[in-house]
Amino acid sequence: MFVLVRCMTDHLNKEMRSWNMSRIRGKHTKSALAFADGDSSRGTAHQVKVADVDITHLREKLGLSQDRFAALFGLSSRTVRNWEQGVRHPEGPARILLQVIDREPEAVMRALRNVPAFFNR
Repeated sequence: MFVLVRCMTDHLNKEMRSWNMSRIRGKHTKSALAFADGDSSRGTAHQVKVADVDITHLREKLGLSQDRFAALFGLSSRTVRNWEQGVRHPEGPARILLQVIDREPEAVMRALRNVPAFFNR
């Protein structure tokens, strides 16, 4: 089981925080910044649990070759092969994408239908 922990201040760096601190209004933003600086009493980390996906089973369930699966979902063929052979394991957003493909493949295909060809490898 993989646990993804996200904090709403992921994209704020120290310089930006110190520069903007005088301009920040609202206790929620100040609490988020304090949490990012290590004050765990001022915020909450939300956890999203993402189950493992058997990529081979998923791909075969969809009736796709490794190359076609990779092309259809914007992945490299090498990545799909490495996942299936256990050389590497999907992490972060890739893991979430695979979970969504497993549960709602048609929705993902609809969403990607109009993506320009240069995004598909």
